Amino acid sequence: MISALPSPSPCPCKHDSQLKRESVPFCSPSYSAYKTRHPPCPIFVARIQARQTKQPKSARKNEPPIKKKPPLLPPFLPAGEMSSQLIEDHRSGADVHSGRDLCLLKSREFMVELGLPDGLLPLPSLDEVGYNRSTGFVWLRQAAGVTHTFNTIGKQVWYDKEVTAFVEPGRMHSLTGVKSKELLIWVTISEIVVSPSGSKVVFRTPAGLGRAFPVAAFQLNPPAAAAAEGENKEEGAAAN
Repeated sequence: MISALPSPSPCPCKHDSQLKRESVPFCSPSYSAYKTRHPPCPIFVARIQARQTKQPKSARKNEPPIKKKPPLLPPFLPAGEMSSQLIEDHRSGADVHSGRDLCLLKSREFMVELGLPDGLLPLPSLDEVGYNRSTGFVWLRQAAGVTHTFNTIGKQVWYDKEVTAFVEPGRMHSLTGVKSKELLIWVTISEIVVSPSGSKVVFRTPAGLGRAFPVAAFQLNPPAAAAAEGENKEEGAAAN
């Protein structure tokens, strides 16, 4: 049972600590009973009311307005626009070819020159092929994206309208516009490297994960098939 409470007296609590708590000062064992007989002091009530009706910082006087952060420069562009911008940046001084048959021939020549399989980019409907030898930048353009299936390894690869890469002997890096289907997911390919032994082609994702496949799977005329074809021709010539 609560004993008799003393008569109201000035609040012994500090106003600053009350303001932080935003509550009636706890000055008695029975808070609810004390609240009715000992209301908070007028200074504390005035501060609470002023705090509740306080204007936002942007509307306060004698304060500078909030400055907005400037946008990032240069602006971030979608992948397609970024590849187009790269092509225009490296067009000067590049070997540029147009026409479907010529582009198909030149794209295969580039691959052979770099020590890569000639069937690595099987794009039959190319509109433009460019190679800047000074910067090592290569691009291939076609009217629409296509999906190609490498039957030897049973893999589907999607090629965008623009395929770009920086190349060096046996390697394509910073690759854009190429994706491989793994189960039900299309995975972006960012690097293609021929192994030191020359028997494998390694495909890597931006996360660094990679898978290796035989080089023969990406060659239009593998050495074994070429050798067999040559033997058949020799046998036919001998029979005649």
